[in-house]
Amino acid sequence: MSVAMGGDETGGFVGDVGTAVSKFGFGGEDAPKGVLSSRLGCVFDQNQAYVKGSNGVPLLRELTAEDYRVPDDYPARLHTRSPFVAPPQNQQCVAKWLHGDVAALGAARFDKGESCVVRSPLVDGELDDWDTIEELWREAFERAKTTGEEQPVLAATPSDATPKHRAQYLELLFETFGCRAAYLARNATLAAFAAGRASGLVVDCGAGTTSVVPVVDGYVLMKGIRTSKRGGDHVDAHAHDLLTKLCGGTEPVPRAAVRREGRKTYESWPEAFRKFTQRETVRDLKESYGVIPKKWGLAVGLKEDKRQFFLPDGTVVDVTTDLVRAPEQLFEGVEEDEVVKKEEDEPSIKVVRDARVGQRALQPPQIMPPVNDPVVAALPEMVKGSLERVDVDVRKDLLLNIVLSGGGSCAPGTAERLHSDVALSLCAPFKAKIVAPAAFERKFGVWIGGAIFLSLGR
Repeated sequence: MSVAMGGDETGGFVGDVGTAVSKFGFGGEDAPKGVLSSRLGCVFDQNQAYVKGSNGVPLLRELTAEDYRVPDDYPARLHTRSPFVAPPQNQQCVAKWLHGDVAALGAARFDKGESCVVRSPLVDGELDDWDTIEELWREAFERAKTTGEEQPVLAATPSDATPKHRAQYLELLFETFGCRAAYLARNATLAAFAAGRASGLVVDCGAGTTSVVPVVDGYVLMKGIRTSKRGGDHVDAHAHDLLTKLCGGTEPVPRAAVRREGRKTYESWPEAFRKFTQRETVRDLKESYGVIPKKWGLAVGLKEDKRQFFLPDGTVVDVTTDLVRAPEQLFEGVEEDEVVKKEEDEPSIKVVRDARVGQRALQPPQIMPPVNDPVVAALPEMVKGSLERVDVDVRKDLLLNIVLSGGGSCAPGTAERLHSDVALSLCAPFKAKIVAPAAFERKFGVWIGGAIFLSLGR
């Protein structure tokens, strides 16, 4: 593919690797060519592993019974390594990667007596598993029928990615895929571009984390980044607990266990893989029924056609209000047991609600000014904390351009609720404006911003 570096159209390949979904495609297009699941199934070779040679170069050798043993709860993070560092001794080799419906493919592997581990490229919003990132890029290039040598590559990285991770990402693109030109852009910058803003406060609700990032003239203000571990996965876990209670304490049977290949081996699945398959069912329920009240304290009504939910095994569950309001977890206050205190004298963040019945029953949450980043936090206090860390001169422009991005922000009522809670915590002269694109643009906002960025000529 030819590239006109000085013209109006500049070709290139855009990649956005996320915690749950990865998007790839060519610059200048309206939608990504390939949307891949970032959670891959990994089947390991049971007969081979890495060992260090005499000169430190990784070699392969046959394993013996003495040095080969895989525990039942083999975590994915044991396999985490940089592709540019010699792997630890006796680390297993990846025999096959499973793309697509990992739950069904993994169940088929267990039916054959093999094992499968689900791996994700990001952990808590940080680039963690470089093997998975490499496999996702390789699969994207194959599906697009192109290579990194044919055109420039733009890769989206987390807004708070460290210089070390960005250097490893570039090394992966140059050394492994032979890219002749590569550029790393931060997610918040691209999301702002997709919304038509060069400056704004980007609220990114992803699967692993939720972040609030100030962007001024295309540059991320690192000191104003606020990140919480409450993301889509946290909402799924909360909805899973509620659904388990509705089922009388019995965990919902996933779709993969209802099929023939998974029916026999479901009880013997590792705990991590079983939870992964169960969360898929809960995610369908959340995306179909989840609603966020437009204001704190408002009741949520159930529609006639959404009072029951059918589980894969045929069980009928009566949907409750608490289950419908599961996405509201992003706006809930911090519980004391959820905050990990780094120091004893570090103040925690609390959201005080007046739950008494009476005149003050519907009072909005009182947001205490944050001092340090908590492990989890509510969206309104994250917005306020981010604004407090940037210069006074840019706060007004940021408030007028609060951009919603990420699949977790697609729940009905998210924009209205965020505007209501943020407006209540502001002083009189300031006003907030929420920029809420369509659901499609929120899900793929980072990729769309990258495609726009690549399509611009010099």
